[in-house]
Amino acid sequence: MLYAVLYRPLENKNVPTIGELRAWLKEDSTDMLHYKDPDFICGDFATMLPFHAKIKDWDMGVVAIFGHNEKGEKIGHVFNAIVCAEGVVYVESQSDTIWWNDNFKEIVRNWYDFPDFGRIYVEQYIVIVLYE
Repeated sequence: MLYAVLYRPLENKNVPTIGELRAWLKEDSTDMLHYKDPDFICGDFATMLPFHAKIKDWDMGVVAIFGHNEKGEKIGHVFNAIVCAEGVVYVESQSDTIWWNDNFKEIVRNWYDFPDFGRIYVEQYIVIVLYE
């Protein structure tokens, strides 16, 4: 099974609904791991979750944002993105929180309310692992 998760492309891609994603996240154990800077940080959580999603034949990506908060403090964070039946949905793999933008659009240069981080102005949005 591990070989398939790591090396085989999705053959029968499934597109979940938000409800299916939410139910699956309750079962997935990625959020139970412990954050430990610098050994296991946001990027590690966000990299692990798509491997688990691949077992369900879901195409989950990894994305990063860089910007600043309302105090002007620099912010950088890595999390997940997946196209659900409703549109693009974001997942905070450390807490299983999901959210989406108006009309389920991808993040662009603008202010957003991020779970666990508050209001952030996104200066850069980078897709690290593609999702479709």
